[in-house]
Amino acid sequence: LAEKLGNVPMTYVIQFIVSGLYGGIIFGATNVYDIERWSILRCTVIHLVITLIMYFFTGFVLMWYDPSDLFDIIGMIIIFVVVYTFIWLINYLKYRSQVKKMNADLRRMIGKEEKDEAGE
Repeated sequence: LAEKLGNVPMTYVIQFIVSGLYGGIIFGATNVYDIERWSILRCTVIHLVITLIMYFFTGFVLMWYDPSDLFDIIGMIIIFVVVYTFIWLINYLKYRSQVKKMNADLRRMIGKEEKDEAGE
């Protein structure tokens, strides 16, 4: 990008703006997980598609790949999906652990209430 523009400071400005847009849109896309009537699969697929589109847009603007080279595009998709899956799995396991803990706490609280009501 710097070679094509011939202006290194402008390259940094473009990279800053495009990367900020990428991060903002990806962060905003996490709101799909707040739609309670949607399944986790539907939310994940929609989030994946949004982030993949933004990833390619960012890569195109910042010249991370040659859009006419099929191997570049396939390589980017593979790298993206592997990294996305890894991050998704870590978050899923973390949230699942938190839900299990909350459920156990609720069961304990309900058990105490039942004992209190029984006069124990």
